[in-house]
Amino acid sequence: MIPKCKYLLVLFLSLLIRVSSAQNPQLKEVHIGDQVPEIALKGWLNDTTQKVMLSSINNKHKVLILDFWATWCGSCINEFPIIDSLKKVFGDQIEIIGVGYEPYNTIVKFFKIHPEKRPKNFPILTKDTLLSKLFPHRSLPHLVWINAMGKVVEITSGSDVTGKNISDLIRKGSINVDEKIDNMRFDAGQPFHLMDTSFFARSIFTKRAKTIPSYDCWADGGDKPRYAKRIFVSNRSIRNLYHIAAFHHQIPDNNYDRMIFEVKDSLKFMEPRFAPQSYKRSKYYNPDTHNSIAWANDNVYCYELQLRKEVPDTIIYNYMLNDLNRYLHLNARFEIRKENCYVLKYKKDKTHSVLISSQIPQVIYSYKNPIWAFDYPLALTAQNINKLMVFLNMVINKNQIINETGISDKTLLDFDLRGIHKGLTSDDINKMLNKYGLSLKKAIRPVTVFVISEI
Repeated sequence: MIPKCKYLLVLFLSLLIRVSSAQNPQLKEVHIGDQVPEIALKGWLNDTTQKVMLSSINNKHKVLILDFWATWCGSCINEFPIIDSLKKVFGDQIEIIGVGYEPYNTIVKFFKIHPEKRPKNFPILTKDTLLSKLFPHRSLPHLVWINAMGKVVEITSGSDVTGKNISDLIRKGSINVDEKIDNMRFDAGQPFHLMDTSFFARSIFTKRAKTIPSYDCWADGGDKPRYAKRIFVSNRSIRNLYHIAAFHHQIPDNNYDRMIFEVKDSLKFMEPRFAPQSYKRSKYYNPDTHNSIAWANDNVYCYELQLRKEVPDTIIYNYMLNDLNRYLHLNARFEIRKENCYVLKYKKDKTHSVLISSQIPQVIYSYKNPIWAFDYPLALTAQNINKLMVFLNMVINKNQIINETGISDKTLLDFDLRGIHKGLTSDDINKMLNKYGLSLKKAIRPVTVFVISEI
């Protein structure tokens, strides 16, 4: 049996706990349109013992603005003078409270060092815990607008605290601004997927995707030829990726003579059939085949670059090149070096000369919808010598061809290219060109090459 004196003590403590619980109920988040619960605020700058009921502040003013801030928040401090002046203009119609979560001494020290930053017309609250639970946020400034009835009207950033908005709230009871919403679950340390469907640009680089075939595609600009906003390449070697980035789909696969690899192990960069000696020395070697799945798993990649708007293809491919260098820690670039090559010469005589065109400019294919880099033209009409060079460089077996004909690129010519295909030798090409007075000759010249080296 409990003695009477102890019973009274237990009863007193029980009542005390109930009263305390009633004054500080379990705080829940408050949103726009909700009633702010009754709470006592304490921790005021220069008067830490004073308790002020939130409702008493609401009852005295038509608008209450809670301005959550911190001493480290430059935007908060820079907006203090603006908000302070607005409080002075509107006087007792509004009250503003600068709500700080930092310890009292931290805030006191800050204003002691920067006395000019301290507001003169509204109070500062320190070491807040209650209001921050009611209005959780992740970024500052964070401002909560409360009307005279104690209801939350708006939650905004600092730039929305203007004379017009305060006046509208006093007269109309509402303001026209975007609500500030903080994603409290967002983790900046995790991959960013929040805006996956509304990005301006993104690039993705991954290892081999086993469930899809190899792709090499780009989305052109529709009515804007040679414009693009997307490149997608899947399950390709490093050499193939760089080949696409450097030569813009204008030279067919397997024509890599303009690429120079200055690397320790070529097998990391190209398929085993292109690096047979390295393949034999590798852990992937199988004498019966060059198709190694184990090699592909380690050395084949997928890449996508997607932009919001079309840009010239030279720009989007340059983005791809920079991405590859960054992702692969390589230094790939164009250089001019003296290399073996072919030069295209022109010597006119009575029976051999280029045909100056009077036709409609076009590239004539045997197919209605040719596939670039696979289908080759039958003829060129009203095209300059540079257009011919493009196709010759696409098909030559080794080295590249440079133009030393002296023919102006403004001169429009006709060429019969029946029989052109990948893998032609210089002799094969000469048979096609000699009737125009054109010929290929071996030479050493400064030529543009694409060099890939390890950093």
